[in-house]
Amino acid sequence: APVPGAWSTLGNVRLKCLDSVEENGSGTPGEILDDDLLVACGKGAVRITVIQRPGGRPMKASEFQRGFNIGKGQKFVRSP
Repeated sequence: APVPGAWSTLGNVRLKCLDSVEENGSGTPGEILDDDLLVACGKGAVRITVIQRPGGRPMKASEFQRGFNIGKGQKFVRSP
Protein backbone atom coordinates (compact mmCIF):
# COMPACT_ATOMS: atom_id res chain seq x y z
CA ALA A 1 0.00 0.00 0.00
CA PRO A 2 1.35 3.47 -0.83
CA VAL A 3 0.56 4.72 2.67
CA PRO A 4 2.51 4.17 4.81
CA GLY A 5 4.50 1.91 2.47
CA ALA A 6 7.41 -0.26 3.51
CA TRP A 7 10.83 1.30 4.10
CA SER A 8 14.14 -0.49 3.82
CA THR A 9 17.79 0.41 3.34
CA LEU A 10 20.09 -0.78 0.58
CA GLY A 11 23.68 0.34 1.05
CA ASN A 12 23.28 3.84 2.46
CA VAL A 13 20.04 4.65 0.60
CA ARG A 14 16.65 4.41 2.28
CA LEU A 15 14.02 3.19 -0.18
CA LYS A 16 10.24 2.99 0.03
CA CYS A 17 8.48 0.00 -1.52
CA LEU A 18 5.07 1.17 -2.69
CA ASP A 19 3.87 -1.95 -4.48
CA SER A 20 4.90 -5.57 -4.82
CA VAL A 21 3.52 -8.97 -5.75
CA GLU A 22 4.00 -12.29 -3.98
CA GLU A 23 6.12 -14.86 -5.82
CA ASN A 24 7.94 -18.09 -5.10
CA GLY A 25 11.51 -17.83 -3.96
CA SER A 26 13.72 -18.60 -1.02
CA GLY A 27 16.74 -17.06 0.59
CA THR A 28 17.76 -14.99 3.57
CA PRO A 29 15.10 -12.33 4.28
CA GLY A 30 16.03 -9.13 2.47
CA GLU A 31 18.28 -10.88 -0.06
CA ILE A 32 17.72 -9.87 -3.68
CA LEU A 33 17.22 -13.08 -5.63
CA ASP A 34 17.37 -11.77 -9.22
CA ASP A 35 18.05 -8.62 -11.21
CA ASP A 36 14.31 -7.74 -11.36
CA LEU A 37 13.93 -7.00 -7.63
CA LEU A 38 12.67 -10.34 -6.36
CA VAL A 39 13.33 -10.13 -2.61
CA ALA A 40 13.34 -13.07 -0.19
CA CYS A 41 11.00 -12.87 2.80
CA GLY A 42 10.54 -15.02 5.89
CA LYS A 43 8.24 -17.20 3.75
CA GLY A 44 8.42 -16.93 -0.03
CA ALA A 45 9.40 -13.74 -1.80
CA VAL A 46 8.01 -10.49 -3.18
CA ARG A 47 8.78 -8.77 -6.44
CA ILE A 48 8.99 -5.01 -5.92
CA THR A 49 7.06 -3.30 -8.71
CA VAL A 50 7.01 0.35 -7.53
CA ILE A 51 9.81 1.95 -5.50
CA GLN A 52 10.74 5.46 -4.36
CA ARG A 53 13.90 7.22 -3.16
CA PRO A 54 13.56 9.92 -0.48
CA GLY A 55 12.48 13.16 -2.14
CA GLY A 56 11.95 11.36 -5.46
CA ARG A 57 8.85 10.34 -7.30
CA PRO A 58 7.47 6.80 -7.24
CA MET A 59 8.89 4.77 -10.13
CA LYS A 60 8.24 1.40 -11.69
CA ALA A 61 11.02 -0.92 -10.59
CA SER A 62 12.18 -1.42 -14.19
CA GLU A 63 12.55 2.35 -14.63
CA PHE A 64 14.27 2.68 -11.25
CA GLN A 65 16.78 -0.03 -12.22
CA ARG A 66 18.04 2.02 -15.18
CA GLY A 67 19.44 4.71 -12.86
CA PHE A 68 20.10 2.79 -9.64
CA ASN A 69 21.49 -0.64 -10.31
CA ILE A 70 20.22 -3.11 -7.73
CA GLY A 71 21.05 -6.72 -8.44
CA LYS A 72 21.13 -10.30 -7.32
CA GLY A 73 23.03 -10.91 -4.11
CA GLN A 74 22.56 -7.45 -2.62
CA LYS A 75 20.53 -7.23 0.57
CA PHE A 76 17.92 -4.88 1.95
CA VAL A 77 18.21 -4.25 5.68
CA ARG A 78 15.66 -2.96 8.16
CA SER A 79 15.43 0.82 8.21
CA PRO A 80 15.93 2.61 11.51
